[in-house]
Amino acid sequence: MSTVKPEDRMKNPFWQRKMKHQFSCLDANKNGILSSDDFEILANRWIECGKLNQEQGKKVRTYVLGFWPAISNGKEAVKEDEFLIGLSSVLGDEQKVRAIFDAYFDAIDTDNDGVISSKEFGVLLQSYGIDPTVAPEAFDGLDKNKDGIISRSEFIEAGTDYCQGIDEKSKSRYFFGLRF
Repeated sequence: MSTVKPEDRMKNPFWQRKMKHQFSCLDANKNGILSSDDFEILANRWIECGKLNQEQGKKVRTYVLGFWPAISNGKEAVKEDEFLIGLSSVLGDEQKVRAIFDAYFDAIDTDNDGVISSKEFGVLLQSYGIDPTVAPEAFDGLDKNKDGIISRSEFIEAGTDYCQGIDEKSKSRYFFGLRF
């Protein structure tokens, strides 16, 4: 994947649709702004949907709540347009993006077996309020080698491409379950 300049990414309608969908997923209370409350709701929903034990729940909560400071940049609330502008500039650092998805992988892999199962992926989508019927197709789109699991490298590559890419045909478009 080639690196896209932030200003080119911001102008791309496909990238904007993906990131607006991402904003909608993160806006757990559906009030049109992101705040720390949304991340509390998301963490609780993920723990509940996955029926996670205390240790698993702590790992998920740490990841989800740790993401808010990176998004908020010290603000109490973030509007959609601010989210898009902030993301566009942060996403220019591929090493940082890959590190975020490496940590995200660990949060999703709640059974600590080193892979993401279709069940774990389905719980993730459900916790974001995404229609569970899209989970199998989305999972299949991310499972590049078709072995029935998503490896760390498949996940990081797909997540990085989802956030940085502007290719409408890329399988990474399934990352958050939405079919574009």
